[in-house]
Amino acid sequence: MLARIQRPQTALALVLALAASPVVAQSMSAKDAWSGLRGLAAGAGLTISSTGATDFGGSFAATGVRIFPTEDPNAVVISMDELRIEPRGDLIALIPSALIRVS
Repeated sequence: MLARIQRPQTALALVLALAASPVVAQSMSAKDAWSGLRGLAAGAGLTISSTGATDFGGSFAATGVRIFPTEDPNAVVISMDELRIEPRGDLIALIPSALIRVS
């Protein structure tokens, strides 16, 4: 039981580390940052999926976002209604919805 409690925390820590990665922080469009973030996650054995996405030109929003281990999609799931990505100079801001669920 203790392992199940630690796994969501480990997955969340990994996602936050990916978000702070220098590859994501390079000067790029919001849509490219979304692709880069998904690629970094894939390299770490995670899948980031969404039910929809909107490119606003200066920002990008993915809706119905789920983050889970690729090999076991039901092991740990982090979900949020929306993840907005906005360029901030040479950095990229990742703005999750107010409610993030870990199951």
